[in-house]
Amino acid sequence: MSRAIFIILVITCLLGFFLSEDTEATEAWAADNPKTLVYPMAFENHGRTLTVKSKPAKVVTYGVPASELMAALGLDHLLAARVHEDHSRGVLPEYEEALSRVPKISDSFARENKDIADGMDFVIGKFRPASRELRWTYPPVYVLETADFEENRRQIREVGRIFQVEDKAEGIAAGLDRGLAAVAARLTVLYPIKVLILDMRPDGFFAAGSKDFESQLVEAANGGNVFNDMEYWSKVTAPEISARQPEILLLLDYGPTAADNKIAALKEDPTLSKLRAVETGRILVLPLDTLQPGVRVALAVETLARYFHPSLFGH
Repeated sequence: MSRAIFIILVITCLLGFFLSEDTEATEAWAADNPKTLVYPMAFENHGRTLTVKSKPAKVVTYGVPASELMAALGLDHLLAARVHEDHSRGVLPEYEEALSRVPKISDSFARENKDIADGMDFVIGKFRPASRELRWTYPPVYVLETADFEENRRQIREVGRIFQVEDKAEGIAAGLDRGLAAVAARLTVLYPIKVLILDMRPDGFFAAGSKDFESQLVEAANGGNVFNDMEYWSKVTAPEISARQPEILLLLDYGPTAADNKIAALKEDPTLSKLRAVETGRILVLPLDTLQPGVRVALAVETLARYFHPSLFGH
């Protein structure tokens, strides 16, 4: 069992039964209370029906995108803890003050922090592995994870509905749409630039596939993922990368290894150092959190587009 899954199991075991998958009971209650229905409310969330019986009051976020969404919705006062942000390069400046009062808990500390877990009634964040393990047994987890922009908007709206801040959620979704439309209006080039979306891990090189969210961001910025024939993140070799001849490397920045050290390793690699993108320094480093679903989507696409096609933005 991975450490991340173990953490979520411990937290969610202490949450109680605030959320339930008792869909039949929810429908029966709704039928008896047609005019007053606010809660319970049900959502299809990553392969399971998630039923929220009342407004959450003590929330844990798992990852920066979830923390930023809660702050953007004006719900930071409900946060008891922010978990699994050790790898992050930090929240956006506009959310720093709001989130500064919320304790950040390291993975190792979270396993033993019963004060935080006591009375917790909602967990929100990105749990791709954990969601599979918790799908039927631990419903108090709203999974913020998607591979397309439309579902990202839908999830923002659903979180707004859960906390009764629908107007704010709609404003965030509309703002993302406006930002994406503004970038699209500038992208008049006819061909996408070839981009390698690269994650350098201790066990090798990994590239994003066509169904990964990072690839959707690159495409929206008129870039072409050189490993578009793969579906999801996969390990690749230096010769395989070289054969694709990317014009730009998009390097994910997170974890204990600094981006400068990763770039230095690329320049020392006997194969990758010969890539034109490496020789000319066309390496765009972005925090991993910027390339995840959430409130940064329009910012991410604009940042990518400005780097891919600077002449279209007056540079």
